[in-house]
Amino acid sequence: MADFTKIGSTQVRGQMYVVSCSSNGTFYTHRPSDALTYTTTIAHGATYEAAIAGLKRKVAEQAAKVAIPFTQVTNYRPRKGIARGIHAKNHTLLVTLENPTEKCELSHYHDALRPLTEDETTEVERLGATVRQAEAVAAKAKEEFNAYIAPFQLGSRFGRPKTGAGNSLHDQVTAAVDAKVKAQETAAQVQAHVHLVEVEKPEADQSNGTETSV
Repeated sequence: MADFTKIGSTQVRGQMYVVSCSSNGTFYTHRPSDALTYTTTIAHGATYEAAIAGLKRKVAEQAAKVAIPFTQVTNYRPRKGIARGIHAKNHTLLVTLENPTEKCELSHYHDALRPLTEDETTEVERLGATVRQAEAVAAKAKEEFNAYIAPFQLGSRFGRPKTGAGNSLHDQVTAAVDAKVKAQETAAQVQAHVHLVEVEKPEADQSNGTETSV
């Protein structure tokens, strides 16, 4: 974060807050107990007034208590929940979930459903149970599948050692290509040698095998 200088403090709803100004002229507010970072900044602005206005807004949001019912689905299981406000510093949703009761924070990107009726909840639970059962069967099948093909698995160039099935496919192809190229090079060398021998072979004596008359 840019260098900053504390320029004062302000009180909002009985709570003290520090106001600092960075080297680029931006004003930041945070709690006295927190070091100034992007995550501890409650509000900031291009001017002192904008930073204070943002701070008051954030503190008011934190103090505002609401009760918005919703449904959260975790592992295909529906849970009733109540959203009660917005965290002033983290900007997350403050919620209470049921079965079991749990107070937690949810990202504002978190997916949620509207409140469900009893019939809708029952159907979601039924479908969720079907999905979980199917996933368990699929996981078991995947485990058996991987165990069966493991002995046939070729080695890997990236960490998996050579197996009983042989080297990696890449290594096998590389070896085959090298052998093919070497065979072609050897054949070319032999052919060149034969051609050289034929060129250097002396011509046959034309007088050999002829008759001479006196």
